[in-house]
This record gives sequence, C-alpha cells and structure tokens, in this order.
Amino acid sequence: MTLYADFDENSAEQLAMLDNELQQIKLAILRKFPALDLSDVLPIGKRVIKHYGADVSDRSSLQKIFATNLGYAGCATPLVEVTQNRFIPAVHSRLFWEDIPFGLCILKCIAELSGNFPTPRLDFMIRWHQQYMNVEFLNADGQLNAQEMWRTGTPYKYGIHDLRDLVSTSLPQEMRQYRHPRSRI
Repeated sequence: MTLYADFDENSAEQLAMLDNELQQIKLAILRKFPALDLSDVLPIGKRVIKHYGADVSDRSSLQKIFATNLGYAGCATPLVEVTQNRFIPAVHSRLFWEDIPFGLCILKCIAELSGNFPTPRLDFMIRWHQQYMNVEFLNADGQLNAQEMWRTGTPYKYGIHDLRDLVSTSLPQEMRQYRHPRSRI
C-alpha cells in the first residue's frame, strides 16, 4: 500500500482543510507583518505542482495531484501487520515522529502566536496522532502542552513566545522596527 497512490477524496478533503488553516495562519502573519514575503506559502495543490511540475500528470483535483505525482510514487504507508491482513499505523515511523512534532505542532504554535484563533483540523490531526504516540502535545483546552514542547520543533522550545521575535530575522532590514497601526504586539 502506498501513501499517495491510494490517496482518496476523503484524504484530499482532510488535507485541504489543513491547508486552509495554514493559509489562515499565513494571512494572520501578513496582517501584522505585511512586508514579510510569504509568497511561497501557496495553497497545497499549487505548491505541489510548482515543486514537481511535469511529474504531476493529472491536475484536475487535489486527490489527482497527489495520486498521480511521480515524486510520491514510492512512498509507502507506514503500517504494521498485527495479524494476517490486519494492519495498524506504524507509530514509530517518521510520519508520526517528524510530521507531528516538527510539522503540525509548529503550525499550531504559529497559530497561537498569531492570535490564537481556532484551528479545528490541526487540533483533530494532532489529537488523532498523539493517541497512538502516547504523548499529549495538545491539552484538552486546545492549547499546546508546555511540558511536551521539548519533543518538538516549535518556537516555544527555543524560547520564542512572540510573533515579532519569530519573524524579525525574515523582515527586510528597514521593516524590523515597523509596527502595524492596529497591532497589539
């Protein structure tokens, strides 16, 4: 079973919802720091096409973009066979131990720093994965668990608790002291 050849419409819908939240995070950052160049944070379908180009043979839907991308052809779904023809997620795989603490948790942290707006799909995906990982990255209140941030790549782990501190090195030199007129930071 491959991760993306078997990528169905439900999977595409879940990914589109996650990407929608990523785009909301991008907009929240740009509202506070309009000089920041986030032009490469494209919607997921456009981003895959930009990076893989002709390797994507069918661009008619997000599901087709992933299923027909030659660059993803060899990616196996991380599963463990528990009995004959019965599989469970391989919780020790990179999918869990990199994509969650060094992917989704980072996005959740940036959402918290950007105004702490709701991220229901990010929260759902982190919670779904953490139940198999036996780590509580996300508290019951929907906030990142400070006691587990050492396991992640979040800005919190590195002592960054302010969006300005996170983006300051990426701002053009002349904009580093800029404060949006309605900014509360």
